[in-house]
Amino acid sequence: LLTAMELKVCALLKMKLTSSNICSVLFLSKRTIEFHRLNIRKKMNIAKNDDIYLILSGIETTYLIPAV
Repeated sequence: LLTAMELKVCALLKMKLTSSNICSVLFLSKRTIEFHRLNIRKKMNIAKNDDIYLILSGIETTYLIPAV
């Protein structure tokens, strides 16, 4: 299960934002964003050489909106 922050990062990755752009939007360090990206890859079984943008583009956006 992805955390609320990982879901936010997924939604921003789906919009093709880079880690640098995401850290500016979420006011987090680039290292923190990279940590979230790694956790997303592990939890979703996305290989290191797979394009995370391409995989996330195939997922319905409503699944990436964190519950309040």
